[in-house]
Amino acid sequence: MEKPIGYIELMGAVLHGCINRWKCLLIYIIVFFDFPGNHTATASSAFSFNGTSTITSYYSNRQAYGHAVPPEYLSLQLNSRLTIFLVPLNVSSVLSTQQHQMAQPINHVSVRLDVRELRRFIRNDGRYRFLKGVETFELGRSRPVYSRLILHGVPVSGVNVSLRARSFHTSFVYGNSQQPVRKGVYLEQQYRQKMLFGRMGLGHQDKTFVAFSFLHAQDDPESIDPAGRYYVWPADTLIHHLDTLFIPSDSAMVSRQPGEVLIPGIELGTALFKRRFGLSAELAGMIHTANTAGDTIRIDELPDWVDRIHPVRISTSVSYAYHINAELRFPNTRLHASWRLIAPGFHSPGTPLMSQDQRHLLVRGSQSLFNKKLTIQPHYRIMNNNLLDQNRASTHTTIWGVTASWRITNMPWISVSFSPHRQEMADTDYPSLNKAKVVTVSTGKNYELWEQFQALTSVSWSHQQSSVKHAGSERLYRGNNISVQQSLTLQIPLRLITNAGVYLLESEKSTTSSFLMMLRGNYTISPRWSVSAGGRYFAQGTDRRRWSARLEASYSFRRNGSIQLLAEPIYYRDVLNPEREYDQFVVQLRFVNSW
Repeated sequence: MEKPIGYIELMGAVLHGCINRWKCLLIYIIVFFDFPGNHTATASSAFSFNGTSTITSYYSNRQAYGHAVPPEYLSLQLNSRLTIFLVPLNVSSVLSTQQHQMAQPINHVSVRLDVRELRRFIRNDGRYRFLKGVETFELGRSRPVYSRLILHGVPVSGVNVSLRARSFHTSFVYGNSQQPVRKGVYLEQQYRQKMLFGRMGLGHQDKTFVAFSFLHAQDDPESIDPAGRYYVWPADTLIHHLDTLFIPSDSAMVSRQPGEVLIPGIELGTALFKRRFGLSAELAGMIHTANTAGDTIRIDELPDWVDRIHPVRISTSVSYAYHINAELRFPNTRLHASWRLIAPGFHSPGTPLMSQDQRHLLVRGSQSLFNKKLTIQPHYRIMNNNLLDQNRASTHTTIWGVTASWRITNMPWISVSFSPHRQEMADTDYPSLNKAKVVTVSTGKNYELWEQFQALTSVSWSHQQSSVKHAGSERLYRGNNISVQQSLTLQIPLRLITNAGVYLLESEKSTTSSFLMMLRGNYTISPRWSVSAGGRYFAQGTDRRRWSARLEASYSFRRNGSIQLLAEPIYYRDVLNPEREYDQFVVQLRFVNSW
């Protein structure tokens, strides 16, 4: 007699074995409606599994311009708690048809130890005292955060572990930070990238600490078959006072090459005067090889152990980065200052969005006065790039300003901010200077109208003056934006929200006006039924119009979860660019079940 398929096996089939979207949908609906209620752990129970399952179906008659979201998709999401012998694990997964063979995967499974709940178990049961030092334990997809310069939030499919024994702590991350993308050519393709990160240190980050980190990432050259493309150099002529050189046209095959990077780093900090003053710093160095298939070279000045760790090749480069952070904390006063330098060429696979070749100074503060009724927050920021003058253009940006907020009980709150911007680009051919001043004033109040009505009224006004100067000419702009928001909550229960705004942009040659209005209402018919409806209207001058209506309804099946429906028609008209006009209709259906 065959053994019946259990819930865990069925979920595994959903998460790992589904290829066809309709088979996924059928299996998930069976799981969604057939799970026998909510199971929780008891003193005699060794196993429990509960959570929330969500299936979302989305359809649109067109794909939004510039968006990667397809016009139709199906996604399955699981957020659950798995408890095995009182050890709590948070299990989450996503399975979606949005996954594309020319992009990094969306589908994933993540298992994370709930450290806070585990510590509560340890206090009640001495058998789990050996797990006391576990700070982080994750399997599958995780986003480890250990270093601002080296590893900070990049998705890694593998293992992430952090342990602590009093003042000693260590962390370990290993897995794939990048999956292979085999389709496409040149920059569209991506190798599978394996990442190894380690960290050891003493102390606590909110006190005095020191930590040593390293990261090694390497592309797997066998994970893809590089498809190149020809790059053509046009013919050129170089005129010199002694001679004239004629350079003929040439071409070369260009393809994605496997790379390797090694980054060691050190981080240290201290907290003094009862943690009122904190100072921390981090320094990281980088050895990067752009093509691990290139020829190796010998540098006599380097010791042999460097070549064994990271062989030096023709495409090998070195760089560095550092970050210094200081904080001053008092009950009513906060001051923060940071200085960051990212040298040219420095990049880490663990912080892919970090800017290169840049200096950044930031100073901000917060001062509370009159028993915290008045708060003043100044800020000052400087950014510049092209640190070694290797590029033709350099950009220097300065931003400073101050925000003041006034809040008194039973009185409208008021917020005023002023912020000038200045950006200067030094270019040998096209230098430019951009300046702007922004003033924003907002006020509002929550209040009660009779006993049945709760209301909120807020008004905001902003004024911007900007100038763009380049190539001997200067353009001046002036903009004003006014918005009003009104919400009303009744005990029916019914809530109405309306928002209207006007924006005027003036220049020397023309004036453009924009108008936006939004209205939304939420009504709870019964404990099982709720409905939300609204609309948006946007107009820019007399040429562009965009309006939409939105209807949302939800119904609870109690034991078997709930269903949510969204329908939204959208219309856009453009007199100047008729080819951009469209009629769009969006429908989204979602099932949610807590078990």
